[in-house]
Amino acid sequence: MSANELVLQVEERAERLDDLESSLRRALDAGKKSKKYADIAKKAKIGFFQRGKTIEYLQNATASIAETESITLDLLNRIIKYLKDITNISNGIIQLGTANIASNRAVKQHIRDLLEGKS
Repeated sequence: MSANELVLQVEERAERLDDLESSLRRALDAGKKSKKYADIAKKAKIGFFQRGKTIEYLQNATASIAETESITLDLLNRIIKYLKDITNISNGIIQLGTANIASNRAVKQHIRDLLEGKS
């Protein structure tokens, strides 16, 4: 893997990291929504005339939990793929480092700048 290829991969993964962060926020919001529906269902009265409303609360809570679970599983899958990519990049850095220490330092500085938002 050349230094240029490595830099391109790092830049692409940095963009994907922003996407993962956005997805994490989405999962957290969905989790809060699920908790809200679960709390409403928990406080609902189960009297004869309230059964329909209570069932509706439970359905909303269940649907919200399922949506949260789906978002979370998708996020975990994407995180695993991202970690595999980071492993490949790390391997490339090691290979590059053993081949050319000067290039490795330049790539390392570029990666640092990317992660610190200086690019």
